[in-house]
Amino acid sequence: MSYYMHSHAKHGNDLTNRIATAKAFCLFLLAVFAWLCAASFVCAQDSNALIQAARNGDADAQFELASRYAKGQGLPLDMEQSIFWLEKSAAQDHVLAQMGLALAYSSGTGAPKSMEKALVWWERAADQGQYSAMYNAALMHRQGIGTTKNPQKAVKWLEKAAGLGLGAAQNMLGDMYYQGQGVRQSTKKAVKWYEKAAEQKVGPAFASLGAVYLQGDNPDYKQALEWYRKGADMGDAECQKNLGLAYTGRWGVHENLTQAVIWLGKAAKQGHTSAQVLLAKIYFENDMIDLAEEWAREAAKAGDPKGLYLWARVLIIREDHDRAEQVMRQSAALGYAPAKAWLERIE
Repeated sequence: MSYYMHSHAKHGNDLTNRIATAKAFCLFLLAVFAWLCAASFVCAQDSNALIQAARNGDADAQFELASRYAKGQGLPLDMEQSIFWLEKSAAQDHVLAQMGLALAYSSGTGAPKSMEKALVWWERAADQGQYSAMYNAALMHRQGIGTTKNPQKAVKWLEKAAGLGLGAAQNMLGDMYYQGQGVRQSTKKAVKWYEKAAEQKVGPAFASLGAVYLQGDNPDYKQALEWYRKGADMGDAECQKNLGLAYTGRWGVHENLTQAVIWLGKAAKQGHTSAQVLLAKIYFENDMIDLAEEWAREAAKAGDPKGLYLWARVLIIREDHDRAEQVMRQSAALGYAPAKAWLERIE
């Protein structure tokens, strides 16, 4: 076969292939379009059937319909309709609808914010064994949110949730026993629940256990530091702060400012204000003024009086006296005695 014939045949085949590919692609697009049309039709049909089932009193259908209105899925986005159907479903003890209503009333999403109504629905869901609802109800009773403070009711829900294995509830129940809120004070029971929470890697439980072992006439520094170390390694900011504090020469630990700065820095970067103050103090006392100012200002942003005081001290060194006095007055207004004493000396 000549080159011309071979080349012509090749280009002919290419053209044929391109035409075939184009046809295939067009058929694919048509198929996709047809599928989308069919899907939209099915979705519309499905929504119609769902609406009918919801109107007929099906609690699951009512909850699903509420979800679709909330997402705008196959139906117009309509939070008012979503709340309407959530209430219908929740009234029939659909637990997810009850929790959805509690969240809606807590945040004011789709309904006027009402912590009182939120508490009602958290407790309705809690009655059906939802441990996260139990925890939220306990928190509201403990803090007096949507109701008057009632630590006994808080303990009731915490005991149920903790018994079901919710780590956050176990930790809070430990707090209640340690502080004697709603129950007779018992350090032994507090430790029991803190340890259960720690088994589930609830960070604050490690810090609480460390604090317990530091208390009393015969503190157990070794046990306290073991818990702080475990929590710090997990990333708990309070444990990191306390481990850093230990390395400043506390609780039987030899001073190691390098380690102190490492652990305080980890906590400070997580926004732990006390760690930021301690870090600023170490830098200030070691003439590392730029770093001292950086962390003092971070603590000052949170309104910490010690952070404000340290920042004012840095400003004095920088000879920005007007600004220093202004910041010092902010610290004094928050009741920090060294700031008050400094102002008294200059007046």
